[in-house]
Amino acid sequence: MTQADSGPAVTDILDIPCGAGVFLCADHHLGHEGVTDFEDRPFPSLDAMRDGLIERHNAAVTRDDATVLFLGDLYWGWVAEDPKHLRIVREFLAPLRGRKLLLRGNHDCFPASFYLEAGFDAVATKEILLRCGERRDRIVRCVHSPEPVVGHLVSGFEDMPEGYGRVATVLEQGAALSGEWFCGHVHRTFRKLGPIVNVGLDLWDFAPVPLDAALAMLEDPTTVIPGPRGFVRKRNFSLFYDDV
Repeated sequence: MTQADSGPAVTDILDIPCGAGVFLCADHHLGHEGVTDFEDRPFPSLDAMRDGLIERHNAAVTRDDATVLFLGDLYWGWVAEDPKHLRIVREFLAPLRGRKLLLRGNHDCFPASFYLEAGFDAVATKEILLRCGERRDRIVRCVHSPEPVVGHLVSGFEDMPEGYGRVATVLEQGAALSGEWFCGHVHRTFRKLGPIVNVGLDLWDFAPVPLDAALAMLEDPTTVIPGPRGFVRKRNFSLFYDDV
């Protein structure tokens, strides 16, 4: 980590206990022109999306002592020197209920200190470990992208819908994938891919999902549950996402 990414609230891995007050979300893409059309989000503008996401967050997270895990790609901004970026993120986070923990995604390009100043309580750079069960001996690993988890299952894996479709095929044919995982990054490509559940906003009515609901989908015996987009790339996909 660089000096800007150091400090007691910044770590490679966050390790937290599960509980009834834990929620998960990912892929807000605040400030991302085109995301509302590309992901068929029900908001007429970026301002409407911001306001709608705040409203839906607080409708789902009703307690200030809840813990909300953001699994990356919060904000689509690239020039940290422009003070507007910090203002936009801070004004979005301020009214949100819950203790807010960020796992940085591929589009969370600012130093960790930026996100702490904006309102996050802690920042992880690699993954978040959730310890579940009465004895906290069930570990669910939270990552932003599932690519490192599944890429070895097929040769020439590509971090695109078709790549995950190839993974889905080998999983349905009996390939093994160890562990249990929550992710974001893939938007509407899949809901469940073997032992991986996508907690991105695009699949959960644009609100954080309660941990119990995410665990219930993880325990669904169905090997693969596609999302609304499925495993077919939409035109100009890379122009919008640069590898999602």
